[in-house]
Amino acid sequence: MLGGSAKRAVASSTVILCFGDSWTRGNAIGLTNQLHKHSVKKEDVEVIYKDYWGYTAEYFASNPSMLPDTVSKYKADFVLLSMGGNDFKNIYWRHKQYVTPWAAVSKIEVNFKIVLDALFKVHPHVKVVTYGYDFPGNIEGILSGTYWSQRETDLSSTTKLLLWAYNNLGVRLINYSAMQLGVTLNKLSNEYTQKGHSLTYVPLWGTLQAADQEEKTAITQPQLHLPSPSKYMNDP
Repeated sequence: MLGGSAKRAVASSTVILCFGDSWTRGNAIGLTNQLHKHSVKKEDVEVIYKDYWGYTAEYFASNPSMLPDTVSKYKADFVLLSMGGNDFKNIYWRHKQYVTPWAAVSKIEVNFKIVLDALFKVHPHVKVVTYGYDFPGNIEGILSGTYWSQRETDLSSTTKLLLWAYNNLGVRLINYSAMQLGVTLNKLSNEYTQKGHSLTYVPLWGTLQAADQEEKTAITQPQLHLPSPSKYMNDP
């Protein structure tokens, strides 16, 4: 049921294309598992993924034929689209543009529209689903450069200050940015639906927090001051 560069199984099957950044392969595996769980056969629904690790919405927008060409190649009926998360990394870390989260999301929105417009121009009836991102996992090990290989007492005072800022300010800012992206994707869903296209936004943030609390204290609202549990995150 899951194929990377596989060709369409049979002409009558429904094809779901998972396309985008590094979350894409995980999306395809998870979706395939759910279809298998519900006894859906590959002859009926086939999941294909094209993942581009580290790629941004900005990159896909600068190469607008990538998505419609891939949809054409696999004759996809549905697209599960994942992009935008790496744009935050580029804006803040690579380009050192210390703008507000909503300003960063505005940049991502522009590129999302370019990608979607290019897709719907060629494939006006393809159905697109997107959900943004859940809250990222704990990145203390990345920030300290240790991945927990050193004790906290071995860290420099500058690194300790950086970790303090991350835990007290950074987590909230990162999670708020993820929520802002979700709000924007919901707006785009309404906008493209009014144009007669099929773009569905499904909120994701807080899902892993809730999963972690199922056997503890139930969480009814996403916790902005907490990262997603790292035990669930292969791609923080």
